[in-house]
Amino acid sequence: MNAQPISDQTWAGIRAEFTLPPLELVRRRLSELMEDPEPVVQQLVRVFIDDGNFCPGFQFLPGGHLHPTVTELFRRAMGLTSRTTISPSG
Repeated sequence: MNAQPISDQTWAGIRAEFTLPPLELVRRRLSELMEDPEPVVQQLVRVFIDDGNFCPGFQFLPGGHLHPTVTELFRRAMGLTSRTTISPSG
């Protein structure tokens, strides 16, 4: 398999198709809706592409609220990964 870098245009298409706004844009919009957006920002599902930090649009409800099902799934997934240990092979 010949691995080739993914072009910036392809990443832009993915971000548009999956509504992946940058974290800073989300933070700005949340600060327009609420006095202290930090508790919400701490709960966000994030996607890292190159040096960018993006927030999938599927986790938002109208008014800037987070979808409770998505945040619960993310919380559970993070709990599972924190309890998973990697044992040395040998």
